This record gives sequence, C-alpha cells and structure tokens, in this order.
Amino acid sequence: MNKKGFTLIEIMIIIGIVAVVSTTGTILFTQTLKQLNEKKLEDTIEEIELATDVYFNKYPYLMEELYQGYTGEKICTRIYKLQNEGLIDKDIKNPLTNERISGTLCVYSTLDENGNIKHEFSL
Repeated sequence: MNKKGFTLIEIMIIIGIVAVVSTTGTILFTQTLKQLNEKKLEDTIEEIELATDVYFNKYPYLMEELYQGYTGEKICTRIYKLQNEGLIDKDIKNPLTNERISGTLCVYSTLDENGNIKHEFSL
C-alpha cells in the first residue's frame, strides 16, 4: 500500500507534542523573566542605597545627627532629594510593576552594631 500523507492519529500526536513543548517553553520564559525583574529590582534598590551614601557624604551633618542621636534611631532621606541632587534618575521605576517610584518614599539610614551607617530602602 502506498501512503500519501499523515493519518489523523499522527497529526494529533504531532499537535500534542508541539503543545507540550510550547507550554514548557512559555513557563520557562515566564520564570526567567520574573527572575530577571527581581534582579533588576535588587539592583535598583542597591542604586538608591548607594545614592543615599553619596548624599550623606555630601552633607556630613546628616552623619553627625546619626552619631549624636539627634534624630533618634534613623534618618529618612526622601527619594526626591536624591533626584534633585542628580544622584538617581527622576523617572526611576519599579521593575516588577513598571510604575514610577514615588519621590516621597524614604531611604532609612541607621547605625549598625559596629557604629557604621547603613541605608535601607524597600518597596
């Protein structure tokens, strides 16, 4: 017998294989994209914290306030101050939501147990 083409069963098997491969690829792509955006968020937070360190070095009275305890246990540095100084982009965005990070949010600066200044920012 001479066959010219595929049977219905063969076509259904091929469609099933293609569906499984494409679904697996989509899931892996989505997971990779999520991990990439989480890494971008970590980098953005680190950039903001480093900008705050530069800001503190530019205005040493802030360090003095921490060391002398004038402000209690932490100082709030608003994002818009860092933006106005040109230390971070005015249109900095949260990579997970693609929304602009509000200028009114705080980077909190405290002293650690060794007396070193540390800056913490979270969304």
